[in-house]
Amino acid sequence: MTLLGVILLGVCFTSKPGNLKAADDSFFWISATGDLRGEIKPCGCSTDGDMGGLLRRATYLKQMRSSHESVVYLDLGNNFPVPSEQGRLKVDLIQKAMLELRPDAILVGPNELLYERPLLNQNLPYFLSNLRGDWLVKKSLFVAAGEKRVGLWGYLSPAQIYQNKHEELDVFPVSSQFIEDLQKQLEETHPDFAVLMFRGDEKELQKFEKSQLFDLIITGSNNDDELNQILEMKTSEGSFISIPTKGQGAFHGRVDLNNKKKVNLELDWFLAKYEDDQKMMAYFDVYDQSVQALFFSNLDRMEKHELEAPYAGEETCKTCHIVQHQIWSTSRHSNAFATLENVNKHFDLECLQCHVVGLQKEGFLSPELTPKLLNVQCENCHGPGKAHSSNPKIRTPNAAVKEVCSSCHQGSHSPKFDYSLYYPKIAH
Repeated sequence: MTLLGVILLGVCFTSKPGNLKAADDSFFWISATGDLRGEIKPCGCSTDGDMGGLLRRATYLKQMRSSHESVVYLDLGNNFPVPSEQGRLKVDLIQKAMLELRPDAILVGPNELLYERPLLNQNLPYFLSNLRGDWLVKKSLFVAAGEKRVGLWGYLSPAQIYQNKHEELDVFPVSSQFIEDLQKQLEETHPDFAVLMFRGDEKELQKFEKSQLFDLIITGSNNDDELNQILEMKTSEGSFISIPTKGQGAFHGRVDLNNKKKVNLELDWFLAKYEDDQKMMAYFDVYDQSVQALFFSNLDRMEKHELEAPYAGEETCKTCHIVQHQIWSTSRHSNAFATLENVNKHFDLECLQCHVVGLQKEGFLSPELTPKLLNVQCENCHGPGKAHSSNPKIRTPNAAVKEVCSSCHQGSHSPKFDYSLYYPKIAH
């Protein structure tokens, strides 16, 4: 479905039957957003892509709350950008904005877990139900909708995040035991309306669907293309709304507790009709000033680093060592940084030291500041080469090859490492 084809879309999704007693205050409203991925504001490059942003979301929510007495506002998370220095500034801005937006719940998404220590503001209602042990967030939430009580549970597939046995975070997959535990929680807490906020794949979703535990399931988007929005996730038996990619819109609708068989949710795109919220604009002004300061600071750091760093980078080596560079470019060493990105550990210093050049040795600083030092390159093995590139008579401080290899290919990091088998793959 193209972006043009969904601009005016209204969607009706079916939820399971309910058996709750009727009440006079049987109506409330739900609004669902999320999946910002650091897209804090439309860039302004094109009128065709002029949608989304926190400033318009703030105006949308103010209008919702002024028009409807009882609104439950849910956010499906995945709001943080990928890690970088500017990304950290965005994280701060996003969470300040979310405090103003006052969500009733925020599902912890993959992007919230990208940083070395999740930078989750404890004053925001982050939660996640499929967690073992105590962690930073609650496992369920209950919010008021008038005089009624809405129960909220959240699921994040372990397949969408990186975790290992040494980390505090322990997210487990949906199982029959987990479904039984959720059923007990629902029986004990007796919410008037039960919602699952879900991030996973269709097979995981179908297990929750078959359980018939929830009155409404809202899914977070797995889509990466905001120009080709995917607004529903389908199973073999039904379909469920998926919030727009890059935070470009929101679903909202009225829940009738007397007739929970059908919940009508309509899609609102955050177009220019939603003016920028002026109160929140102050946060953006501070952010812009911080970004500008970071830019000039980085220029100074890059200039200083270029003068002082002893590393030249593989492009410099290539000018003389063409054949050797070609052999290197076809090896896995040339894509070493991407392997970290694939498991969201490209910010972890313990991991980076074996995937870039000269970390903490006057070499690699960040992808933005020192892009020429990404991956395992010539200088990882041959030593700093800037002096050699300036004067070929100056030799690089080559270390013993086997010793260099074993400094990274050791223990659980490379359990199948055999020097006699691995070295021929890179020999030049």
